Amino acid sequence: MVRWKMGMGVLVPVALLGLSAAGFVPRQESKAETAKKAVALLKAKCAACHKPDGKLAFDATNYQSLVKKGLLKAGDPKGSMALERIQSKDAPMPPEPAKPLTPAEQALFSKWIADGLTEPSATTAAAPKALAQVGGGSADKGATATKALGIIKKNCGACHNGSQFFDAGNHRDMIKKGYFVGGDPDASLGLQFILGKVADRSSKQMPPEPLPALSDSDKATVRQWILDGAQNASAAATVVAAEGTPAPTPTAAKPKVRRNVPEQELLKAIVRDLEDANERDRPYLRYYSLANLYRNPEISDEDLAGYRVALDKLINSLSWSPDLVLTKTLGPENLLQRLDLRSVDWTPELWQRIVGANPYGLLPREASAQATSIRALSGASFPYVRVDWFAATASVPPLYHEILDLPTTVDALEKKLGVDVKGNIEQEKAIRAGRRQSGVSRNNRVAERHRSLYGAYWKSYDFGGNQDRQNIFLNPVDFREDGGEFVFNLPNGLQAYFIADRQGRRLDTAPSDIVRDLDTPGKDPIVTNGLSCIGCHSQGMRTFPDQVRPHLDTILKATFDIDHAQALYKPQDVLQTAFKSDIDRFQTALKKLGTDICQPSDEPVIKLARYYLDNDGSMSVEQAAADVGLSVAEFQRRIGKSTRLETLGFGQLEAKNGGFKRDAWEQYFGDLVSETRLGDYVPPTRKIERGKSGAISATAKLTSVHIGAITCDDQHLMDRVRQNLIFWLSRSPLIKIARVSTDADAILKGQIIRKDGELTIVLTEEKRRIKEDITGLFSDLDFVTQQLADRMHGQLTGERLALQPQVTAVTAAAPTQTPQKAFTPLDPILNFTQALSTRGLSISVDRGPGGTYKFGEEVPIRVRSDRDGFLTIYNIDSTGTVSLLFPNNFVQNNQVKAGQLVTIGDLSDPFKIQAQGVPGRETVIAVLTPQGIANNLPGVAEFRQDPTGKSLGVVARGVSDFSQALGKTLGVAARTIPGGGGVTQATFTPLPASSGVIQATVQFFTVQ
Repeated sequence: MVRWKMGMGVLVPVALLGLSAAGFVPRQESKAETAKKAVALLKAKCAACHKPDGKLAFDATNYQSLVKKGLLKAGDPKGSMALERIQSKDAPMPPEPAKPLTPAEQALFSKWIADGLTEPSATTAAAPKALAQVGGGSADKGATATKALGIIKKNCGACHNGSQFFDAGNHRDMIKKGYFVGGDPDASLGLQFILGKVADRSSKQMPPEPLPALSDSDKATVRQWILDGAQNASAAATVVAAEGTPAPTPTAAKPKVRRNVPEQELLKAIVRDLEDANERDRPYLRYYSLANLYRNPEISDEDLAGYRVALDKLINSLSWSPDLVLTKTLGPENLLQRLDLRSVDWTPELWQRIVGANPYGLLPREASAQATSIRALSGASFPYVRVDWFAATASVPPLYHEILDLPTTVDALEKKLGVDVKGNIEQEKAIRAGRRQSGVSRNNRVAERHRSLYGAYWKSYDFGGNQDRQNIFLNPVDFREDGGEFVFNLPNGLQAYFIADRQGRRLDTAPSDIVRDLDTPGKDPIVTNGLSCIGCHSQGMRTFPDQVRPHLDTILKATFDIDHAQALYKPQDVLQTAFKSDIDRFQTALKKLGTDICQPSDEPVIKLARYYLDNDGSMSVEQAAADVGLSVAEFQRRIGKSTRLETLGFGQLEAKNGGFKRDAWEQYFGDLVSETRLGDYVPPTRKIERGKSGAISATAKLTSVHIGAITCDDQHLMDRVRQNLIFWLSRSPLIKIARVSTDADAILKGQIIRKDGELTIVLTEEKRRIKEDITGLFSDLDFVTQQLADRMHGQLTGERLALQPQVTAVTAAAPTQTPQKAFTPLDPILNFTQALSTRGLSISVDRGPGGTYKFGEEVPIRVRSDRDGFLTIYNIDSTGTVSLLFPNNFVQNNQVKAGQLVTIGDLSDPFKIQAQGVPGRETVIAVLTPQGIANNLPGVAEFRQDPTGKSLGVVARGVSDFSQALGKTLGVAARTIPGGGGVTQATFTPLPASSGVIQATVQFFTVQ
């Protein structure tokens, strides 16, 4: 059962901040001095590669990250992997050309570990002020802000780097998500966790052990920063006179105010450029725009310059041309980039496949003449594509594969690259290296290098385990891999990528139980071909020491040919020479494109894609307004005037710190253009959907499903359950109902168990070992079978059924796969709301209609009405249990005004709603009534009698019973139809439209 929990304060997971228990005991001076020198040595020798971005194993500027990741173990030098790597003779760290640590430096490092990793700051002599003594304003708020933000980033950034709740290095993100509240230390959850004062969590102060706690001085600094307003360092900077009187603020460079470049102006620039071009060149000239990025005040001029570099790098990474190409900058404020398709061996037809997926086909009516001219001059169906959308979309399948024309198998790829893998292994020309574990692979891994037509071809052998033929140390020659990842040079010196399964078939993403990605936007561990690889290989090939060859040099007997193995696993210096050659080739190409060699977090394509996907796939209000060329105020005003947009979830952008999921934004962009009267919308000609890791898919293979025997002693009930399952599953675009079992990919069989007025339906699919069951009331058979079909659909396809709140879609005639006289299920709640007036009442969840929430995620709900009345909101979970959401113990007055936005579980609310329990479809129903009816609705009294206020009052179990009771209270006539087998259904007679006193509407989402 899905429980909706409420409680004072935001429900925040335990591991909120990277902070731990209070205080430390000062160490002896000699140990502290050793610690100080060891930490300084770590920074000096390792920080060039291991930076604070946390992308490369650990942060050398914060030794605590090594402790957390198990690389340093207090009191155990032999068990500290970091020291083992430093002392390694085969591949010491730091790697060449850097100088290794001297024996004396290694001894110092070892002593520090043996001493217990003493805190270097223990040498501080001055006692810090007690927290209670700190108050008022800082003498220099800018300095306090700089120091406080540095403390938070240093102590919290190892865990909270965007993937865990917030980004400790991003001031705006911490403030936006409410962890630090200016002027209010008690409301700042971040500080409360640092102090260990969060309710029921006194033993889990942050950062968690074994990391050292913040000093009292650091805690006081963070608290003072909050009292000062929790501003960014630049905003907090001020000059204070010696007497304490603020001096005039020194003049500082103000953010550049950018003008809103009209769309018509951009298109005029494209027309002029085409008219100036040679007539024979025009069919090959295409354009990219940075205008939406330029409009966003959060993006600096430096960022814009980096995004132009990102575009050039990505275009060349998708080209088989031997020449590196730079796009031409033109147009107002240099917001357009021009590409000649021929320079990268692209065709107009390929470009049409790219632009055909563009969801942002907005053409203001005043620019229609220019759009027509561009089409006539160049043949382009749309004037340009956005740089950010292109970076996030062309860098992942299917466009990544299509643009590069990558074959569907490894054999075909090697033929295209002129690589004879089998011959190279037999002739011992290949170079192999193996590791017990890599930064990507969960298990042991082999990398193998071959020469190709254009440079190098690297292939990895990845394994799902480490036993038998998957243990490369038992037999490093003859093993059985589960798949692989491939890196190869393009003719221009850059790299391209490929992922394959055990059979050598091309994959869009790699199995996450074998390899994982920690660098791409969103911090999703799924390795997506293209984007994940671009981030991981930002500097070219990643070097590593081979662990197999040293093993081969120590054994005397084996079940394999040791000499052949040693010829393949060449000495480390040969491997390093190969690495250097390939890295130099890649980095030389990068320099020609004008980009610096960088860490994955600074890789330009990744940064641009991260902006577009914003880590968790959410857009800010500023991003959304910039996308459509409106100010934030005007954008929110237009959204607020549209009931249609409210029902699609756009109401969440009306809040100051609101947001919107990027995939939903792409899906409903056409509705936004239409409802806000921005212009004409040109819809995409290909339907692709963005999923995890930003990966998108153009088509989905239909799963053929046959509904087999459903055993039950009641033939009528058995037939009805089977018909219901067929009806619901046949609505899916991902499933085809097979008439006979021999045509099916999956065969579903079931059993119905009846007991004490309830029935349990068990559904199984033997081939895939899937089993789903559900228990409900006889009167709710239609609702129960709908939920069961939803769960089974998720098991078969990986997606939930898109059960939308349009009654016509639910009560429509059954598909052709269903027998002509088959029973058509009626959802009692949809049927009930159809009988009421829905005009002017909208309800939305933050992920839009049909959105999916994972267990434990928060589900904000928004409701708006165009008239005054009393609002009641219920939830119906996947088991049919009905609960009251509003009013509640926190907000008991449910009277609302016309146009008022009511939020349930939003960021600013004192309570939250969590998705929990049994996966399935959830229904939220909002009812607006006049005063005379409001206090008699089912469930209000029951909830107010709840003395604890910690959970919602359960109204009823049984959707049909509840809907009939609610209909009776509202005066809506219900007609009960017997269905046999002890099952009935109710239909409602619609109220006359002239009544105008009652409104009701529903919203669906799913929990998984």
